[in-house]
Amino acid sequence: MEIKVYQIIVVILGLLFQVLIVRKFVQGSFRLPELLVSSLTLIIVFFAAMFPDGFSSKLAYLLGIESNINAVLFGGLLLSLWLNFRLWMILRNLEKKFSRIISQLSILNELEEKKNTEND
Repeated sequence: MEIKVYQIIVVILGLLFQVLIVRKFVQGSFRLPELLVSSLTLIIVFFAAMFPDGFSSKLAYLLGIESNINAVLFGGLLLSLWLNFRLWMILRNLEKKFSRIISQLSILNELEEKKNTEND
């Protein structure tokens, strides 16, 4: 098996990302599910880089697609759609939190103004 330059780069970057992810988990920035999903993703990327033909052949077989490259493109498309959906859900959750905080700030401002007018 001949190792290409991109394989070495992917492995080094994957290891660096894994160290950063574990560091974020230890600091409390990441939760356990995020750590597990990130680690699993990096392991898949590692195997895809180290064994590109075997990985794409297995993916093609699992997806029922004849061509390896079509399987990789289809898998990438599915991953992209899932990530977009996940980002949409995160943004929606943040918008709800912001709306709740803004409404609570508005209520606090009204109470403060009411208190100030009563004291005058």
